[in-house]
Amino acid sequence: MTLRHTEQQALKSSKTDRQVASDDSTRLRPVADASFATTLASGLQILASMPPGGAGVRNSDLSSELRLSRPTVSRLCSTLVELGYLIKGRGGRYHPGPRVLTLAHPMLTSLGIRQRAHPLMRDFAERAHGNVALGMVDGLHAVNVEIVRLIHDSTAHMPEIGMRVPLERSSLGRALLSMKPESTRQRVLDAIARERPESWERFGADMLEGIEHCRTRGFCIVLGSFDPGLYAVATPLGRTRDGNYDIAINCGIRSYRTSETELREHWGPRLVALTHSLRALDGGLLPPFEAHGS
Repeated sequence: MTLRHTEQQALKSSKTDRQVASDDSTRLRPVADASFATTLASGLQILASMPPGGAGVRNSDLSSELRLSRPTVSRLCSTLVELGYLIKGRGGRYHPGPRVLTLAHPMLTSLGIRQRAHPLMRDFAERAHGNVALGMVDGLHAVNVEIVRLIHDSTAHMPEIGMRVPLERSSLGRALLSMKPESTRQRVLDAIARERPESWERFGADMLEGIEHCRTRGFCIVLGSFDPGLYAVATPLGRTRDGNYDIAINCGIRSYRTSETELREHWGPRLVALTHSLRALDGGLLPPFEAHGS
């Protein structure tokens, strides 16, 4: 397989994710909003449209997917290159620059639960032979803010901090939405159904069931909805006392190592127990269903 073909495949596989990323920031906003800075939003959408895997993206791809003129994209990308947020590589492809990392640093360091939770997350991951992650809602996605990864294979979905997965296809997404007030949750569900109708048709019913399971038994199970070979269990962790962030935790295990029964009877209850330990350890998290009075 040639390098050219490999890059084409990487771009093709990430195209849908880039399109969703580019729209997520505006989907839950009113259409008309005088405070909305379009140029700033376009620049941020370009940064959010960088594909994983290092393939980079061309000016023409960004223009098509973001529905911006090529001169506009060129001007914005040139500015981002000058500021260090993008690098222009071979073939005119743009790649994230090191300065992008500085955007996440203040938020990540403000989440003290990440550092305090890591040893217990690692212990759980080692027992389960899986990956354990903390996540938050980002538009219509869940985004990882901490990860312990013990699954090392050739899957295209290797979890990392900052990786985003659709809410309706992920255990984290269902656990996170279970914590939201009903009106907020319904607004997000309506947006998913409107913006990703095929995905909603396939996963919507299971998503609603998972949200209900989180609220009634404390956790939900997802069997291969995001990665066909991965089973996952997730539970709400809590809301930071400043009210800024809702956080959930999940564990993904390769399907040949576990079963739905084991997830329901063993790993689910143990993950719930882990959240009690983490809240006691941190002291800065409200229990999930007290945070919003729900």
